[in-house]
Amino acid sequence: MAKQRGMSLIEMLVALAIAAILLVTAFPMYSAWVQNTQIRTGAEAMLNGLQFARSEAVSRNTNVQFEMTSAGTTSWRVSEASDPDGLVIQTRSGAAGSATAKATPTPADATIVTFNALGRVLTPNPSDGSMPISQVQIETSIASFTDARNLRVTVSPGGQVRMCDPDPSIPTGDTRKC
Repeated sequence: MAKQRGMSLIEMLVALAIAAILLVTAFPMYSAWVQNTQIRTGAEAMLNGLQFARSEAVSRNTNVQFEMTSAGTTSWRVSEASDPDGLVIQTRSGAAGSATAKATPTPADATIVTFNALGRVLTPNPSDGSMPISQVQIETSIASFTDARNLRVTVSPGGQVRMCDPDPSIPTGDTRKC
């Protein structure tokens, strides 16, 4: 009797069927993971930009502003508020790791927050007289995606910047809760 080498057609079809079942069950979880990663990346980018603007205001001993540069995205720019040309210190594109993340500021028409040399928020913004950003809600821009874990970045009048989770199921006392 000759030795059998390789796989039979039936064995290969069974292996392909098992792989297909695993892929079909794993894809929704993978999709949710990708969306939540993009939301987290966008929220961390906003948090880092705001903290950077505040630290630059303190280290430069001048007013520094954080500006959301493109409506609905996590794109931003940090610049010196005292310079009429707005010397840009740092920028970030919303497409960098968070292309599907949508940023919604509060108040709705706010795009700027200005920090003074002590790291406190100036109200109103000296550049245009508008109210400063007090929080930014980061969520997915894909309407069909319902399992998103939205995040929020808040800015207190004293200049404290923090990221929190607005999910109402988080218990009171948990540091992640908004």
